[in-house]
Parts: sequence; structure tokens; C-alpha cells
Amino acid sequence: MRRARMTSALRGGSADVEALCTDETVLDIDGARGTVAELRETLRVVIDALTAAQRSGLTSLSNDERTLVIAPCDAGRPASRKLFLFSHSHDALIELAVYTDDADLGTLWMGEFPTPQHHSGGIAARALPQRAWSEERVLVTAASAGLGQVIAAHFAALGSSVAVHGRRERIDLPDAVGEASVVAVHGDLTTPDAAEHIVLAAADRLGGPVTILINNFGPWDAAPVVAADDDAFLGSLQAHAGVARQFSRLVAPGMREAGRGRIINISASSASRHRHGNYGLGKAVLEALTPTLAIELAPEITVNAVSPGQIVESAPVMDAIDPHAIARDLQNTPLGRFVSRAEVADAVVAMCRPEFDSLTGVVIPLDGGYRIARN
Repeated sequence: MRRARMTSALRGGSADVEALCTDETVLDIDGARGTVAELRETLRVVIDALTAAQRSGLTSLSNDERTLVIAPCDAGRPASRKLFLFSHSHDALIELAVYTDDADLGTLWMGEFPTPQHHSGGIAARALPQRAWSEERVLVTAASAGLGQVIAAHFAALGSSVAVHGRRERIDLPDAVGEASVVAVHGDLTTPDAAEHIVLAAADRLGGPVTILINNFGPWDAAPVVAADDDAFLGSLQAHAGVARQFSRLVAPGMREAGRGRIINISASSASRHRHGNYGLGKAVLEALTPTLAIELAPEITVNAVSPGQIVESAPVMDAIDPHAIARDLQNTPLGRFVSRAEVADAVVAMCRPEFDSLTGVVIPLDGGYRIARN
């Protein structure tokens, strides 16, 4: 299969696919074949059927011969996905085909075009392609230390190829198993285009597009929301939810091409505590983003989140910030203990297993019951 490269030619505001065609462009729309001029009304019906979420979620895969534009499913229904396949040569558009079923992306990409037909609407389970751990390419953001590094180590121990992102030049890397590799990818996520650079660098160094993304970036900022200036407030939302959205958007085309992908957002119980200022609000927005991404990226990609309570290894840091926090939180935790980094990493890995193919759009709390018992 020709390796696709991601393009950004089609983004939210340019969802009018018809604008990419000339009257002479040949179309194949659900078996009807002719030029745009001949089939314009049929094409317009297909375009108009796209929901606002589909229009804003358009992604594109492209090489020298064809471009595949994918409008995501509406509310997770495979029948609602639209695939626009452009064949071109030397930047001249030759042909466009529109598929409104759940056609196999790999088959389309290799040029073996199935006869377009409407989805039958059956209720049979749709199995996702399965991969061995050694075939997974994992990107973990903010993984130069702490929880991110432990998550990266867990995937590496399974034999997956792992890209460990960090801002510093020197990053300690966990050991890999077998032929898998562990690589460092540098990037300052407070700078423009950093996410795109990181995703492309990870794909290049891992030998292919990322198949599992762990959105772990989210710096601590407990400044009160009302006291923060506009730049700090908006910057915190960008750091937690905005960066996760950017990474998810960038890895989605490669995951769709492969027919399977996993995105796990790392939240925190601060999202429900409402006393951790910008940090807590940023995590709350990240948790709200999770089901939205799950709907827009289905069916090939599942999107979930884990929300740890106080992590035991980080307790000394929190104790230095608030000497009463640890004792108070422990008293309000029914299990009487805090979660460990290894436990969080185990949960993240488990959610990427085939047994959880039907799990998407949820936030899993790992807080010993803190959310249901705090006072």
C-alpha cells in the first residue's frame, strides 16, 4: 500500500467539496456516472446531507495519484460517513467518486474500487481490524517524566513502538521489547505548529502513522479562574483541551487509513473538584471534548479518557502546595488509598485492547471513589 501523507488542504471552513470540481469532472455517485454538470443535483444532495459536525471534521489523505476526503460519521452511524475519492494527475482532477456506505478505506486507497451501494442498515456487529502489540505505533505526549513516562514504558514492555514526547532535549527512554523501538520526539507545545511537527516526526521515526495516541499534556495551573488574565485563562484551555483536539485531528487520517485507532485523554479528578482553578476547568473541558471526538471520529477510532484522583507518587508535590490537601482527600476517598501511576498506565493499556472495541466516549474515574463520596 502506498503510504499516505496527511494534508491540511481541507479543513472546517472548506467543506464544500463541490467547489473542488469543474463541470467536466467525471463523477460516480452511487452507481450513477457522468460529469459534474450532468450530476450536479445528485452531488448537491450528497453534499447537503453532511451535518455540521461532519463538515467541521473533514480530513484528507493524499498522494500523487489520489486524494481521499472523509466526512466522519454522524452520531456514530457507519451509514452516514461520506467518502470522496479524487483521482488526479499533475494537479489536474480526473475523476471523483462518492461512497456513502462503510467502504473499506484500505481497499479504496489501493485503487480497488468497490461498486458504491447504500448501507443495508443491518444490525450485525462491525469488527475492527486487529493488530498485535508489536504492530502498534504509540505516541505519548508529555512523557519525559512522571505518569507519561510510565504509560510509555507499559506500551514498550508489550513490544509496541513508542514515541515519547518531551520539551527537553534529553529524555530518558524506557526499554523496548523485541524489534519494537522507543524514540524521543521533541516539541514545545506552547508554540504554533508544534503538534503537527510532533505527529509527523513520530510517524517518520516509528515507520508509519500513529495508531494509539495518549494525550497526556496538561500543565498544572491552579490560579483562580476569575483572577487569571485573559491570556492565562485561554492558554490553560488550549493546553488541556485545545492541544488534545489538535493531536487527535492530526492522527485521525492515518488511523482511518489503517481502519483502527485509539485515543486516550488523560484527565484528572480536578475536573470535578472545582477548586483547582484553571487546571480543573481545563480538565473539565477535556472531559467534555472526549465524547464529541468519539462521535466525530467513529467508527474506526475510539476516544476515551481516564481521570485519576490523587496519584500516590505525586502526593509530596501536592502536600507542598497545600499541606492539608493530602489528608483531606484521603479522608474523602472510600478505598482509603490513592492510585499509582502503574495502575493508571494499566487502565490506559487495557482500553486499547480488543476487548474494549465497543467502549468509546467515556471518562473512567480512577480515584478510589472520591467523586461519589467527597464532602
